[in-house]
Amino acid sequence: MLGGWVAKSEIEGPQGIKEFVPDRLNNVLYGGQTYPPQIPQTFAIHCALPVVDGFYRTDIGIVGLEGTANAIETRSVRVGDISPADCNWLQRDGTWSVEAVALNPGINRIPVWTYDGPDGTGAELMHEHIDIWWAPAISRKSRAPLPRM
Repeated sequence: MLGGWVAKSEIEGPQGIKEFVPDRLNNVLYGGQTYPPQIPQTFAIHCALPVVDGFYRTDIGIVGLEGTANAIETRSVRVGDISPADCNWLQRDGTWSVEAVALNPGINRIPVWTYDGPDGTGAELMHEHIDIWWAPAISRKSRAPLPRM
């Protein structure tokens, strides 16, 4: 098709168009030696809390979470009992975020699912969890006074 316009080496050579197309596809999907893929494909959960004794720890009962998912396959994300519509899935970037996940005192296991359909429908693609320890601060005002001896 291009034979009359360009040299054969431009089509079939080591730097030719026949090599360019699969090389470009691999770079877009898998990245190169010094840069990540252009289409995010990893599943991860991120939390900005400090890790104490192996758990993310907070002294307030609400936490924000964010993460990544496969932008090619994923159509929706669900975090715990939060509706997928409230999970802020950005398919173009392959990122999701939730501003406020309610916690119970103690260790909370918060699951995250990805689906190939909208609003948590279709097949489940990935499922992970994150453990967060909520240790409510004890107010000095709420302590009962010690009895006098």
